[in-house]
Amino acid sequence: MDGAATPAVGDITFQFLQQLDGFYEVNETQIAYWTQWLHHLLKLHIEPTCCMTMAGVVAWLSEQTCPKTVMVILSGGNISHATMQQIHQQDFLEQPPFLD
Repeated sequence: MDGAATPAVGDITFQFLQQLDGFYEVNETQIAYWTQWLHHLLKLHIEPTCCMTMAGVVAWLSEQTCPKTVMVILSGGNISHATMQQIHQQDFLEQPPFLD
């Protein structure tokens, strides 16, 4: 998704990234799945880039050895009608990409 297509990380952002313990890579299929999931099941109109958070949380939770409580902040409805139609051309909910 183009919202995550950043050609370079700025100085301020880089300082925060250096403090992270790790990060998760999310592919386009996972983004499309979570966009559809949030829209269909929760009736939330969330932009695809924000849906990357859901894939990262699921990946992180799959590595945990005991139950965890997680809070996910979802924001932004910056998704055009054309992009929404493109994402819904295929039913990604039929095959969840949870642990790719």
